[in-house]
Formats: sequence, structure tokens, C-alpha cells
Amino acid sequence: MDGAEAKGGLMGRMARPASGGLTKYYWYPGERGDWVQAIAAVGSGLVTGVLVRAVSGSGLWGAVLGATVTAVLAGHTLGKRDAKALRGLTRIGAAEGGRAAWRGFVKGAGPVLAALLVYRSGGHGFVDGWVLPLVPGAAGALTHQAAMFLEQTAPDRIKRVSAPRRAMPVATRRVSTKDTPRPIAAAPPGPLPATTGQ
Repeated sequence: MDGAEAKGGLMGRMARPASGGLTKYYWYPGERGDWVQAIAAVGSGLVTGVLVRAVSGSGLWGAVLGATVTAVLAGHTLGKRDAKALRGLTRIGAAEGGRAAWRGFVKGAGPVLAALLVYRSGGHGFVDGWVLPLVPGAAGALTHQAAMFLEQTAPDRIKRVSAPRRAMPVATRRVSTKDTPRPIAAAPPGPLPATTGQ
């Protein structure tokens, strides 16, 4: 059993060959996919910010759009994670509480850092100082909620809910002869009556 399985999948492992035919193992918190998604979100925001600044010459708009891209990607990832955590929640243990606390910290600190970045990169007028710093946090929060909603209503989840069920046994009861419906007399087979055309 490897250490990641022993810890319930809470640790990632990276193996590097060392001298003498040995292998060095590096352990890191979380799963590799989480780190890749986080690096992709931050990297996409940085690239967007640099490109917008280079094209427009405005550090303010570079900061706003770069931070918004990062917040949207992070909000999407965290929303999916939160929906999966809620779906699989049977009891709260230390590991689940720790992951929830970390996601809560990131969801709280991320928009604050983005707002500070936007505020410090622009002028201090009403729009620059009060409106634009709110854009990344609001976009991230809306994306988080949308990702949670979409994860809860995903097609595979709907299929599981609406999958055909096994045939249920029909309840039987005794029926008296008084309750039995009488058969209706059928018309004898023959030609259909003629209709008049109008």
C-alpha cells in the first residue's frame, strides 16, 4: 500500500530517480490535478494581464482582466470541488474539514488580493477605486455558483436519477365477485355502418 492510499489520497507523490538505482519520493499536499488547475488559473491570468497591458498600455485594465480571468477559472474549479464535496458528505472528519477550510480561505483571500492589485494599479477615482476592484471577486463568485449548479445538474447525475427502476411487485388483494367488472357486450363483426358525406 502506498503512502497516498494510506493517507486517503490527500497527498500527492512525485518520484525522481537518484544515484545508485534509488528513487527519491517527494510528497506534496493535495492532488496533482488540483495543482495543475491552480497553476493554469494563475498563469492564464498573468498572460491575459500582460497581453492587455501590452496592447492597451493600461496597467489598470491589465490588472482587472488578468485578475478576472484567474478568479473565473479558480471559481469554476472550486465550485465543482464544493459540489462534489457536498454530494459525498456523509460525516465531517478532519480531512474534510481541512479541505473545506482551505477552499474557504482561498475563496476569501483571492478576491481581496485581486481587489488590492486592481486598486494599486490604477488611479483613485470612483470607478478605479471602488467599482473595478470588485469585478474579479464578483466574476469569481458568480462562476463558483454556476459551477456548483452545473455540477449538481450534470447529465450523468440526471441519468442516475431518471434511470429506469426495477419493476416493483404489484400489491395484490382479494377481489370479491361483486367488485368484478362485467364484460361489455361487443358488437358482432361485420361491415361498418355507412356514413353520410357532407
